[in-house]
Amino acid sequence: MNPLEGLAQYLDRLERRLRLFAWTRGAAAVVGAALILTVVIVAVLMMGAFSPFGLILGRFVLFLGIGGAIAATLVIPLMRMNRRRAAQEVEQRHPGFDQRLLTFTERSRDNAADPFLPLLAEDALIIAREAEPEQLIDRKIFIRFA
Repeated sequence: MNPLEGLAQYLDRLERRLRLFAWTRGAAAVVGAALILTVVIVAVLMMGAFSPFGLILGRFVLFLGIGGAIAATLVIPLMRMNRRRAAQEVEQRHPGFDQRLLTFTERSRDNAADPFLPLLAEDALIIAREAEPEQLIDRKIFIRFA
């Protein structure tokens, strides 16, 4: 396998791992928001003796709140996740890359025939062996959000 394919596969694995992390974090946030909203709405409805208008308003607020939580914690982060963002994320978590992944991602998108890319990929793969996606985003984080 040449260095270009190796680094591309590394970035794909990293992007999949980050997407899974965004899913679990977003799902945990949506469930938490639904729980908190339900408790608050029920507490407010208890003061009003569960009036029919209050129930309809409570359901509407719950619907909007859960929809907002889904949009803010699931849809937007998943739409923003791409290879460039994955490269930025791993470089923040493992500073040893020194912008190599970001440079590789941008140059391979702009000019795939760049003769500098194989050298950059080979250099980045050496560092990538120390920073596997499973090490950067530990399984314990997934379990914690679950």
